[in-house]
Amino acid sequence: MDFINGNIVNSIQSQADSHFYGHGVLSKDGQYLYTTENLYDKKRGLVVVRGAHDYQVLDRFDSGGIGPHELALMPDGKTLVIANGGIETHPEQPRKKLNLTEMQPNLAYLDIASGKVLSSYAPPDKQLSIRHLTVSPNGSVYAGAQYQARKSTVQPLVFAHHGEDSLQAFSAPQTQWLKMQQYTASLLVIDGLLCVSCPRGSHLSFWDTTTFSFIEQQAFADVSGLADSNGRILASSGKGILKSLDRTQPITGPTSVDALALKFDNHMTMITAG
Repeated sequence: MDFINGNIVNSIQSQADSHFYGHGVLSKDGQYLYTTENLYDKKRGLVVVRGAHDYQVLDRFDSGGIGPHELALMPDGKTLVIANGGIETHPEQPRKKLNLTEMQPNLAYLDIASGKVLSSYAPPDKQLSIRHLTVSPNGSVYAGAQYQARKSTVQPLVFAHHGEDSLQAFSAPQTQWLKMQQYTASLLVIDGLLCVSCPRGSHLSFWDTTTFSFIEQQAFADVSGLADSNGRILASSGKGILKSLDRTQPITGPTSVDALALKFDNHMTMITAG
């Protein structure tokens, strides 16, 4: 996309045996594009490597699980972290979840030079599908889950990992977990504050990354996308609303709201125009 004039200048097709599974990320030098994809007939997740100048496929790596969705480049520039959701799907059965009782979600780290999965960490319940994540400058990874079992069951939905032997669940009152309706979307971390959007629960949730605990929430109907806007939290909703929050006082601080003709959904990326 040419963001100056709004034209689409190129598009990428997946290979015949796979399809895209949600997210992509560029290498530190901007030379390579890494995308999560589904090798659907073999029930395998892929990380596909393309040249960023012509988008030709250069390599394909095992993602370390089924259903890879969001991925991010770690601060070392050599490692990818991948949210393997664990859910099997097939293009002939759009959006149908084929293996809910046998799910094996995990958070995996992959060496981009060799394609080797270095390590992986499963959530405490196999039906906690890890879908989205964010990485802090110090290498702490924060992940959000979507629970695929009974609606009455309360499970933690927000996790941290930074070298431990297992994922660290954030703590929150049971009422907060219930309010999230077993679903998280985007995650954003700024200066130790973690923001997690909860579109089904129609609110933004805020978490302390030092104590791994819930702080507060702010109502925002159908909120999903999050981005860092010059140190402020920018949130979007499917209702076409953009909200800008003071990161130091996200609940009580100054807030600006814009209602646009555009309708936003899922995620946002902040781009600095040259």
